[in-house]
Amino acid sequence: LQRLAEAPPESYAIVKYADLVSHPAGTVHQIFKHFGFPVEDRLRSILAREEQNARNYRSRHVYSLEQTGIDKNRIVQDLSFIFERFGFDKNQP
Repeated sequence: LQRLAEAPPESYAIVKYADLVSHPAGTVHQIFKHFGFPVEDRLRSILAREEQNARNYRSRHVYSLEQTGIDKNRIVQDLSFIFERFGFDKNQP
């Protein structure tokens, strides 16, 4: 995070996983726009198709923190600097 703080904003893009999952095409467009890259028609088509595929996908896997031996409070404690830097809700399940 120190290097990120020292880098000029135009040299990186911070992407929230939730945004990437819920709006992959729009998120990729924003990344391209941030860096000044053109989004050509072929890429738009691929992104639209993949976004539709992602919306229709349903995983059969179900995971919980308990099953993996991970404790939510421990994650928040160990990674508090990340929660604070990016404004993540420490109380969210």
